[in-house]
Amino acid sequence: SLVQFLFAGCAQMNCAVDAFYCAVTQHQPGHKDRLYSDQHSQFTVICVRYGVLLYMIAVTVLCGWGTFYMLSSYEERLEFIEYNGFADDLGQSSQRSLDRTFEVTKLMASITAKACPNASIWPNCSGISVDDYIDYIDSIVAINAQVRSVALNPFIDDSQIESFEAFAYEFYDEQGHGPNSSVPFGINADFGKGISARDSNGVLFHTNVSYTLGENRLLAPILLQGKLENNLGSLMFNVYYETARARGIDEMINCINASAAEDAVNCGSVTDFIRLVQDEFTAVRPAALLYFPIFPSNDPTTLVGASFSVFNWDVVLSGHLASNVDSVHVVLTTGLQSFTYVVSESSVDVVGEGDLHESYLNHFRRSYVLTNPDHSTLRYEMHVYPSSQFEYDTSFPILGCSVTIVVIA
Repeated sequence: SLVQFLFAGCAQMNCAVDAFYCAVTQHQPGHKDRLYSDQHSQFTVICVRYGVLLYMIAVTVLCGWGTFYMLSSYEERLEFIEYNGFADDLGQSSQRSLDRTFEVTKLMASITAKACPNASIWPNCSGISVDDYIDYIDSIVAINAQVRSVALNPFIDDSQIESFEAFAYEFYDEQGHGPNSSVPFGINADFGKGISARDSNGVLFHTNVSYTLGENRLLAPILLQGKLENNLGSLMFNVYYETARARGIDEMINCINASAAEDAVNCGSVTDFIRLVQDEFTAVRPAALLYFPIFPSNDPTTLVGASFSVFNWDVVLSGHLASNVDSVHVVLTTGLQSFTYVVSESSVDVVGEGDLHESYLNHFRRSYVLTNPDHSTLRYEMHVYPSSQFEYDTSFPILGCSVTIVVIA
């Protein structure tokens, strides 16, 4: 109604303006010197019209910008809430996954301790058949998909290497996995039978002596390993040969030495980032091992080996993807090493070694401690950041701005 009034015809506007002028000046007919001229009246109307036009343009700009700003801010807030929710879910779910993995490893250590209950049997433990062990691990992986496998590591010294190798291959042959079987155990293409280690080029070689890469002098070959389709190449590999693996075993042994006998069974540990021998050597796919000690049930104070779980970090992260998240950066670090991942709604990819997130997004960081200090002194931390791709890209702010402008116009 206001617009209709302001933009009415000239005659109506002139009458209104003349009446207002006469009332204000108390104009008396016949006083020609105080007559409100037609030219003055027309100029006033034009000024009013332009004034209203400028006012409406200003209102249109302000309302359009305000609508766009409000909708954009609302979208950013939704994005931030969604990001925080995903980061919390990823961090807390990964924590729970590692806790379950520790419990799984401890369970298998207990099963093995009962299968070979006397210390005198070790390291030649044959109490669990290959098929039974694989069934156990397959069931565990079905429950906790982030675990790649669980393995059995007897601890041996230099004097036991020859007898252990003879036992291992006889055991494999009896279980139907000898050299002539369709799936032979512990046969390495590089050198054949024997306990293996790996050089800096990823080439396996036969090791018939212990190495002092850790605080102790021992070998820890893998006798049994589950999920064979992905882990067959690890059998008879000495996990005490590489520094990161040795450090994890040393931590477990140090915990045992410092604990009372009844508490020693709880001495778990986790390694720093490692590269699995069964994975492609040139691929960057960080993994870790979780250890628990094995004490034979009839000799509960004698350490004879370890049970360990193995997992790849990308598998742990991929177990907690969210369909409504485009992309985030996840930095895993132990203080000694770091790796950066891109986690999207459909995949987890390794960006590379080190903290490679976009630094201008530091204020969005969400941090989580993944390892339980009751299980290991090594501290894995996860830092989550949004990536530049993690943002809404909708047309609602522009659409709302356009609608506002059209309505006012």
